Amino acid sequence: MGNRSSDGLRGQTVTSVVALNDDEVWIGYNDVVGVSHVRLAKNGIARFEHHNWDWTVVFRDSKGRVWFNGTDGLSILDSNGRIQRLNHADGLLWNDISPWTGVREEQDGSFVVATSRGLARYQPLPGATANVPPMVLFTSVTLGGLERKISEVPEVSASDSTLAVQFTPMDLDDPGKTSCRYQLKGMEDQASETELREIRYAAIPAGKYEFSVRCWQEESGAAASEASFKFRVRPNFWQTWWARGSAILFFLMAVWGFVLLRTRTESRRRRELEQAVAQRNAELTQKNKELEEISLTDPLTSTRNRRYFYETISTDIAQTLRSHLKSLDPTSTPAPRQELMFVLVDIDRFKRVNDELGHAAGDRLLQEVAKRIASVMRRSDDLVRWGGEEFLLVCRTTDRENASMLCNRVLEAVRDLPFDVGNGVEIHKTCSIGWAPFPWMRDDVGLLSIDNVIELADKALYLAKREGRNRAFGMVPAQDALKSEKNISMTNLRDCPPDLVQIV
Repeated sequence: MGNRSSDGLRGQTVTSVVALNDDEVWIGYNDVVGVSHVRLAKNGIARFEHHNWDWTVVFRDSKGRVWFNGTDGLSILDSNGRIQRLNHADGLLWNDISPWTGVREEQDGSFVVATSRGLARYQPLPGATANVPPMVLFTSVTLGGLERKISEVPEVSASDSTLAVQFTPMDLDDPGKTSCRYQLKGMEDQASETELREIRYAAIPAGKYEFSVRCWQEESGAAASEASFKFRVRPNFWQTWWARGSAILFFLMAVWGFVLLRTRTESRRRRELEQAVAQRNAELTQKNKELEEISLTDPLTSTRNRRYFYETISTDIAQTLRSHLKSLDPTSTPAPRQELMFVLVDIDRFKRVNDELGHAAGDRLLQEVAKRIASVMRRSDDLVRWGGEEFLLVCRTTDRENASMLCNRVLEAVRDLPFDVGNGVEIHKTCSIGWAPFPWMRDDVGLLSIDNVIELADKALYLAKREGRNRAFGMVPAQDALKSEKNISMTNLRDCPPDLVQIV
């Protein structure tokens, strides 16, 4: 009895047949677009695999490759499913192949191809590669309303047997020419072709399943390896053999099933509620972080404020003191002593800007000065608006020997270029700087507090103002301060005695 389309063939008129062996054959048609790959199983049942290729089957070469003829040239399919294309652009006289003579393989491994415009000899190059097939990637797998990992084999109840799969072929060259086939093995006998990238199944019956998808390039036919996801749907309790054993157990199991279903529903609702609460808590936490950041930032200049300084400086103090104490320990590895530099920057004659140009111009000037100071400080430093037109620069990697260089960079950044304060007005401004290190005494790190050191920096700023502005002064201990008859205290340091204080 002859084969018919009702037996699995795609069409009624077969134009070409090439047998690979006793159990495998390729078939081309005249009345439909496509070719069929037929395999004969051991039990004698023929299994069909159809491809929407507008080709006819030409022949099988000595390497087991199958040659196809199409309107755009030859296509060569190897045993791994990769396809190589040959057409006029590759050297053929024309893209169509003679239906009588076709292709003939020579003893030297070359091939004679008869086209409608003459013969061409094709010599395969060693190491030639076929088209690279597109990879397939699952972007989302949802089973029973929950996102799943493809490396797992989840098990769900029949009530949660809804499957939604999103996938994409990893083809960046021309994704629009990539076709895909999918199949839910265990429920479907044949794969279905689709142009969609999302597949959904609802109310899947009990059983073991494997969802698989394979994509290929329409022009080349290069097929990717199959991507799959395995899962199991548990049967309902009334489908088990022991539930059908007796009417008495049926009633008991019905009660048990009701309780189990109710428990699962409550558990799912509880999880949903917990997730909603967790999401709300996360939103509140994020809002609190944003509010905290706002509370630690000066709204005008976007620099840090005093609250930020006093909330974070304790960590810097502790780290600095540890480095000094460690350097005094003879058993520890020698390491440099860490210092903090407190640099107060004050804009010279700022009140005149507010009085003559208005507060909007003053605010613009404050913003621009903050930007220029930030441009010369290091990433590890903090810039704090200390009050009014005064800024505090906290330096963590600058020592007292190099503090003057940093201050000179700040002076130049403020002084060299005019400031645009709006309405087409540009003004030149300078600043005065006072600085002091912490710890102030390297040999007695606990002698002065942070507030004491900032007060000394403010005293140095006052001296810079008094000496004509547009300059920087620092206050460090005199070389023989510890040998002085005067006690080192803020009461004595405020007068800047030369035997205790050195102005640099």
